[in-house]
Amino acid sequence: MRFGALGVSMATVLVGANAHAEGDSHFVVGPSVSYVVGPSVDRSAGIGIDLTYALTHSKGCSQCLFPAEFYVFWASAGARYVFSDRPMTVPYVELGTWFLLNLGLGYSVVVRRDEDLPHHLHLFVGLPIPLPLGRKTFMLFEPYYRPALQLGQGFGFHELGGLVKLGF
Repeated sequence: MRFGALGVSMATVLVGANAHAEGDSHFVVGPSVSYVVGPSVDRSAGIGIDLTYALTHSKGCSQCLFPAEFYVFWASAGARYVFSDRPMTVPYVELGTWFLLNLGLGYSVVVRRDEDLPHHLHLFVGLPIPLPLGRKTFMLFEPYYRPALQLGQGFGFHELGGLVKLGF
């Protein structure tokens, strides 16, 4: 299992003999729980499901603690349901990168009964904590923050939550 992002090079510090390069990809899927607040949402709990595809690359020294270069680019799709006096379902897509923090940009639509479908752009900031389960399998716990801006209207909502995912 390899994680990383941004193609950050630490070659001057970490590269020694036995340089090598590896690439891999992973599917990561799991549920989320969140707390959502904003002008259109009373302080509410949410639940969701997320599917991520991550492309990884590492290049460096087999005898070093960290590779000289490593990065992950990822794409996610999912949906969440927010419990409130005006419940909403929010399908979304996101693209991002990882280097210590997951950083992403996404697009979502808020679906509510008898209302227009407001479109949102959002940021995603997460702190993934991987737990190896096997050679290629891992569990991931990720606390996250996702602020959303409604297109044409300004601030939409803040979401603070946690993801628990299984990667393979």
